Amino acid sequence: MKNYIFSILVIFLIAMGIMIFITLPEYGNFVSLTQQLRSTQEELSEKEARLTEMFEINQRLREHQSALNKISSALPLYPDFPSLMVFLTQKASESGLILLRPENVSTVYYSPKLAAEDERGAGEVKSINFDVVLTGRYPSLKNFIRVIENSSRLIGVSSVGAQEEQDMDQHVYRVGIETFFYQE
Repeated sequence: MKNYIFSILVIFLIAMGIMIFITLPEYGNFVSLTQQLRSTQEELSEKEARLTEMFEINQRLREHQSALNKISSALPLYPDFPSLMVFLTQKASESGLILLRPENVSTVYYSPKLAAEDERGAGEVKSINFDVVLTGRYPSLKNFIRVIENSSRLIGVSSVGAQEEQDMDQHVYRVGIETFFYQE
């Protein structure tokens, strides 16, 4: 009887050892999968919270769409020079001037330090500097400058110069203009 108990005990221990040997790697896989599931659930909940926050921000931005459109027109994503020239020609004619031609058009970095770091200039605020040659009377020139500086676009007058006089009423003016755009 002693032998049977000892044999049963040995067989039971061997069976337990085999079961532990077989199930221990599976248990390790189960634990690692459970940890992966937990971390994935945490990541998912973080992303859901972030997505909810983004939707709330989007909703708040939609409430201010007209202001965003003004900012977008003031600082466009690319230099729309033809559109700018149409705008200046229209404002010049409304002020009583005739825009003859643009001159000395150049694009420069708004931040020279940042321009030196990135040779492509991506993601930079840049400015277009140019001169426009106008003809007309001096009060019309003052009105033109006031109109373009008060427009929704970011346009500034950097210089004003008078050229030769054609006659007493009409003068030729050179107005230096600087406008900005954002390049992605």
